[in-house]
Amino acid sequence: MLSTILLGFAAVLVAGSLREETVENARSIRTELEEIERSMIVMTEKNDWKEGREVTIEDLLPEVRSKFKRLHRTGADVFGNAYGPFRIGLLPGVPDETFTKLDGKIGNGYWDPYGKQSDTREGIYREFNSQDEE
Repeated sequence: MLSTILLGFAAVLVAGSLREETVENARSIRTELEEIERSMIVMTEKNDWKEGREVTIEDLLPEVRSKFKRLHRTGADVFGNAYGPFRIGLLPGVPDETFTKLDGKIGNGYWDPYGKQSDTREGIYREFNSQDEE
């Protein structure tokens, strides 16, 4: 009986740990999407890029802040799925493979306004503080 109770507690602890890791991964991806969006806005203004132009993460790296080390190293999310390509005037999105992997594990609306990479969404103008710390 004691072993059954201990196994039950272990199962709860493992499930909680996995949930916490999933939420942390989703938070990391969302933060990277916000940085990609910020970089797209800044690079568009600096380079007079026109709406509809396709850009890659490599095009945006000059404006991606150094604290986003994974973006600089790989251009991919925490699961190794590549971000992009992107279109100026549209919001970046969660790589399709990642979206599918996390579907049902993250609350409804968590990815708003970003969503799945293959589902295009019109960009919304937002002010980003260019003085944010590295």
